[in-house]
Amino acid sequence: MLLTLTARSLASRLNARGARALSISELPRFVFQQTTLRGLALDTGLFKGWGLDELETLRIQADQAGCPCLLLRESAPVASGQIPSRAGEGPMQRIELVARAAHRLGCNALALQPDCTAAEPDNRVFDFHVAFYRRVIERVDRLELNILIEPAAGWLGRPDWLVELVKKVGGFRIGTLPTFESAGRTADCATALRQTAPYAGAVFATFSDLDVPEAALQSSEEPRDEEPPPKKTTRKKTPGKTAGAAAATTTRPKKTARKPKAEPQPAPPSQLPECIAALKAVGYEQLLALDYHGSGDSVAAINAARARIQAIWEAA
Repeated sequence: MLLTLTARSLASRLNARGARALSISELPRFVFQQTTLRGLALDTGLFKGWGLDELETLRIQADQAGCPCLLLRESAPVASGQIPSRAGEGPMQRIELVARAAHRLGCNALALQPDCTAAEPDNRVFDFHVAFYRRVIERVDRLELNILIEPAAGWLGRPDWLVELVKKVGGFRIGTLPTFESAGRTADCATALRQTAPYAGAVFATFSDLDVPEAALQSSEEPRDEEPPPKKTTRKKTPGKTAGAAAATTTRPKKTARKPKAEPQPAPPSQLPECIAALKAVGYEQLLALDYHGSGDSVAAINAARARIQAIWEAA
């Protein structure tokens, strides 16, 4: 199993200004030097306005840094469940464009998420999804890209339907992209991963601040952009008013009884051990991309999660 990183894990630095700002071109070397992770999963949202030549330059920089671009994820859900006559060529043209970008970056996989938000399954719509992804495989076949389907927000995010979609599409270039986050939305995260991981080309190990030791987050806080202190404002004295008159016009607020503070609720237990154990149970050996969703020091959180995942994997 190869531990890698999603670029969005470092969103706080990519979107920052000042001393902690990080450009996309600096990302591969930064990730390798700061986390020792050897690979990146990127989102299309990072490359607005980029040309193919710029993408190829990033590929070269990433390869030289020892942290290659392995997967490109389409940031927006794909309208794959529409009636073919109404869908038109728009979604397919978009996927072809993204596939060319993935090819230039040197990625071997393109991740797509179906735009499915309904809670109840629909067999007719399911057939539309199957037909759409079969066309996708045909269109990008010459680029030798694997298509990985991420769990949707609705019923197509359920493990049984996701696996059925992959089976119906068929072929060796279609697979799943399970995430710990989507598995956590099911009744049993471990069962969900045991169902979907055997068909996976990559797994996103979603984790938050609750999944790493608090001491790790506090040990190395990210520098904040300094803001100038607020200016002091001075009130101008109004003529004709004495201090006594001003005091007479002000009324003291009435004291209200203080409400008792609610006791803090205990944090939910981390599902990281269950998720990692489930992957090992099915013999998963593909990419595992650490995917940090938190507000602490991203580098410290990533390193703490990497160490914890390795320990869980060895102990499982």
